[in-house]
Amino acid sequence: MLLLTKRLELSPLTQADKLWIVEMHQDPLWKQFIGYRGVASVEDAADYIGRVNAQVSEWGYGLLAIRNKKTNAPYGVCGLINRYVFSCPDLGFALLPSARKQGIALEATKAVIDWVEMEEDMHFITASTHPENARSQHLLHGGSTVTFLMIIGSIGTLLVFSISEYSVSTSDIASTISSPSTIMPKTA
Repeated sequence: MLLLTKRLELSPLTQADKLWIVEMHQDPLWKQFIGYRGVASVEDAADYIGRVNAQVSEWGYGLLAIRNKKTNAPYGVCGLINRYVFSCPDLGFALLPSARKQGIALEATKAVIDWVEMEEDMHFITASTHPENARSQHLLHGGSTVTFLMIIGSIGTLLVFSISEYSVSTSDIASTISSPSTIMPKTA
């Protein structure tokens, strides 16, 4: 899977990305808004990259590395994730500190949403964010048709945004909360 924009390339993570993956996972904003994901060392990053790429192989989508198209410098990750609490893919993104406040997250998420809109079998995705993550909420409110719902449950409090080519209601979003067995991979 390869997505290109004017400035960016979104492509699968490689084992050469281990160092910046550790850096991103240790960033205070990652810890505050995403939480610990078991990546504290280069070895942990190698495992994480393997898990992420396995999802890309299995589902046809997953988190992708965001890179500068000209220099190949890493900026972060963006893509679709099966969070196993929704019956549709969830848009996820995170940037390295040096890549923030440059429009990179907006450009990357737009590339993923544009890809979703071209897929015949995918008409509805969600994006969830921590209730205090104002920057991500601002990004998710812009550009797309979005509806959002606050969910308070055993996994904590999330704001869940729907991103759809159709108008949806908060009950439509709530109906996406499901077990992993209802999440179906895209067939080729």
